[in-house]
Amino acid sequence: MGLAAPPQAPPGAGGGIRGAIRQRWLATTQRPPQPPRPRWARITIWALALATALFAWLLVYAFALSGLQESHSQHGLYAALRSELAQQTAPPLRGTQTSSDSYPLGTPVALLQVPRAGISAVVVEGTTAGALELGPGLSPDTPLPGQPGTSLVLGRQAMFGGPFRNLAGLHRGDLIQVITGQGRFTYVVTDLRYPGDRLPPSLPTGQSRLTLATITGPGWRSFAPNQILYVDATLRGKTVAFPGGTATSLPASETIMHGNPGVGYPLSLWLILLGLVVAAVAWIRFRVGWGGWQIWLVSVPVILAVLYVVSDTAIQLLPNLL
Repeated sequence: MGLAAPPQAPPGAGGGIRGAIRQRWLATTQRPPQPPRPRWARITIWALALATALFAWLLVYAFALSGLQESHSQHGLYAALRSELAQQTAPPLRGTQTSSDSYPLGTPVALLQVPRAGISAVVVEGTTAGALELGPGLSPDTPLPGQPGTSLVLGRQAMFGGPFRNLAGLHRGDLIQVITGQGRFTYVVTDLRYPGDRLPPSLPTGQSRLTLATITGPGWRSFAPNQILYVDATLRGKTVAFPGGTATSLPASETIMHGNPGVGYPLSLWLILLGLVVAAVAWIRFRVGWGGWQIWLVSVPVILAVLYVVSDTAIQLLPNLL
């Protein structure tokens, strides 16, 4: 007659003191069931998460994606201007009454090269926040570089590639090259000035001056620009004919450090569309019952596309030199 097998200890008992300690440890580490959060708490958490994600997206767009957008625009503008220069159809004329009589905003009018500041950019017509997303802009109330008078070119400091971010590194005697439909012109930097500094002397009749402007900050505050920098340069050589006129008045949206309030209406429409898209995604998720990967695959490209347009439009409300 065989002996009966000894009784097995319950799992985790381990026998004696060890089993008791393990049971006590399991009892203290097991969390009691949590009551569901109230509706207002869940709504608040989702709202904060959405606001944080939206703010992070705007930062990524403003200081990363906008630079890629400006670079792509510059490639297209350079190809267009190069073709016009080769065919001798590049713009030599300007409007005569208002900015609406000039070339359409964003038309390439010149190639600006400033080796000391690392600038090689196509200058477009207009200085609105939208026009400066493409690159530096020529104020419509000033002549083309190379023509008699003072030409004013504005450029962004940080967003959309920040083409004028190194403008403060220029010195007197540095050279600036400009190519237009009327030829190549060389300017010599004569002064860097800030608001409150002495204005340059009156320009003699028949002479040409080029003024570049952006926003910057002195010393350690350069990362938080708070004042306007002007770089004045005089033409070395003769001016060319001035066959057209310039705009006699400018809207506020084309002046220094102003946004474009005219985009408020289209921005509101795009925001409504964004809200409708998010609502449609939520309806499909909870009513139709699509799985996680299905809803992400369909919704993410649509939401990002609409959000991209919303961001591009909203930024035009900010000052045009940022």
